[in-house]
Amino acid sequence: MGKFGQLLQEKRLIKYGIVGITGTVVDVAWLYLLVEFFSLNVIHAATISFMLAVVNNYYFNAKWTFEQKQKKYKAQKIKFYAVSVVGLFINIICMMFFVNLLAIYYIVAKLLTSCVVLTWNFLGNQYWTFFEEIPHHLEEITPEYELSIIIPAYNEEKRIVDTLRKIESFLSKKKLTYEIIVVDDGSRDKTVEVVRNSGVTNLRIIQKEINRGKGDSVRLGMLSAKGRYALFTDADNSTPIEEFDKMRDYFDDYKVIIGSRYLRNSNVEIRQPFYRRFVSRLGNLLIRAILIDNIHDTQCGFKAFELVAARNIFSRVTVERFGFDMEVLAISKMLKYEIKEVGVHWINDPKSKIHIIKDSMKTFIELIYVKLSIWVGRYE
Repeated sequence: MGKFGQLLQEKRLIKYGIVGITGTVVDVAWLYLLVEFFSLNVIHAATISFMLAVVNNYYFNAKWTFEQKQKKYKAQKIKFYAVSVVGLFINIICMMFFVNLLAIYYIVAKLLTSCVVLTWNFLGNQYWTFFEEIPHHLEEITPEYELSIIIPAYNEEKRIVDTLRKIESFLSKKKLTYEIIVVDDGSRDKTVEVVRNSGVTNLRIIQKEINRGKGDSVRLGMLSAKGRYALFTDADNSTPIEEFDKMRDYFDDYKVIIGSRYLRNSNVEIRQPFYRRFVSRLGNLLIRAILIDNIHDTQCGFKAFELVAARNIFSRVTVERFGFDMEVLAISKMLKYEIKEVGVHWINDPKSKIHIIKDSMKTFIELIYVKLSIWVGRYE
């Protein structure tokens, strides 16, 4: 998502907030009337008032917040009310919890509940009901290089120059025509400055003002690549660039070739601590069970794509952080690209910036998001 996309998202959030406030007024007003004047049970009254607010919210969100102009209102209404049904259950559960268990005054309980339900409804409607399809009809592409190397970077001033020079040295010996694309993810250190002064040739820098995540950086790099094949790799050179030679043997038969740390011919140097290995393997089992079978290592940051395949795949990518790897592979599978997994040499960096608990939880949420996106046909 670019700067325009971010502004659009913020504008929609403001509009949604305004509609949510009007809906809350409708909800609370009807709740008060039904309880005080019609003597209904609080939970029953809350259910009726919620449904009346849903009708209000659908009309204003469709016409104003998401500015829908397509004649898809029937499908949108079904989706909107599906989201609202889940919201209704959240509404009932929260009201029962606040009123019956905590004995909170029912109007205060309703206001607290509305905050929870509004958050759910916005996410559901933004990413499902009123989701704007990405155009996937791509123009014919003529490669300008044999290889594009994409390196996502965030606060990498101490490691990236060494990586760049190793890549340049390797590629120059191979006599490949190439470009190196560094995508700076809103770094707060001197990453961009040291890259510019590195002396490395055939180098482009894509600089982002705001940190959005590795997935967003790789997506931008892949969509701007001009090489017949595009490879993304990590700024710390954890998978040495020399491992690219193992992939070249498969270029004629595969459009997607990925590095793996968990095949028999893989070589892991400086192994991760036990707890990291345990969480990593557990995560991979979940990914294989829920999303993609027959891939031993979805998260290795060393993946190559034929140019047209890269454009087709990454034009559909929506996950911005670490879960993007599994989304990329799920999209590849959906588009019928056969994936070749190649064992690579991998060196664990003890200074890794990954937070094992926080990032694992985020990745699990992204796993569920990708599965739901497949179910609703978002990538088609």
